[in-house]
Amino acid sequence: MTERTPSRGAPARPHTPLTRSIALQVKLVRIEPGMTQADMAAAAGLHVNTLSNIEKCHRSPTIAQVEAIAGVAGMSFSKLARRAEERLKDIGD
Repeated sequence: MTERTPSRGAPARPHTPLTRSIALQVKLVRIEPGMTQADMAAAAGLHVNTLSNIEKCHRSPTIAQVEAIAGVAGMSFSKLARRAEERLKDIGD
């Protein structure tokens, strides 16, 4: 049976380990400084539901969204992506 996205009914794309790791990093860069989803979403120019769906891996973020979230956290897109890749390497070991 094919998974369906809740809002559109289209088949959901399978999430790769990297996508899941990026979702976790998005959540970590929000909670480490004690930000709420509403705070992070507003600062990044996202709707709070979009951020929530990214963190839960219900939606794959765009590069622009990850870049905005990373910027709010005071880091570059590439640093957030590196953190996600490093986590994958740690899991693989």
